[in-house]
Amino acid sequence: KDFYNTWTYTKVEPHVRLEYVFHFTDAQGNRIGPGAAGIPPGVPDEVPHVVTFKRLGANRTEVTIVERGYLTDQARDMSAMGMSQCFDKMATLFTSR
Repeated sequence: KDFYNTWTYTKVEPHVRLEYVFHFTDAQGNRIGPGAAGIPPGVPDEVPHVVTFKRLGANRTEVTIVERGYLTDQARDMSAMGMSQCFDKMATLFTSR
């Protein structure tokens, strides 16, 4: 199943911090709310995110992502699993160069 979303950035500090609000959308970019087809129960209409970057040296950076607003543990855990998969794919991209 395909899922679509938008990110509305509220703060950008290059190399330091990103803040944005995540929304599910349809294929045309129109926001869809909780209960829409395919959106798991417990996912709110908006999910605020804070991403921070910490330089570790030797071409390494620590990335921390904090999401807020999930209404159930199951929704939070599903999001964490998806985020973990994204990081695994990103690590593969960066290490294959």
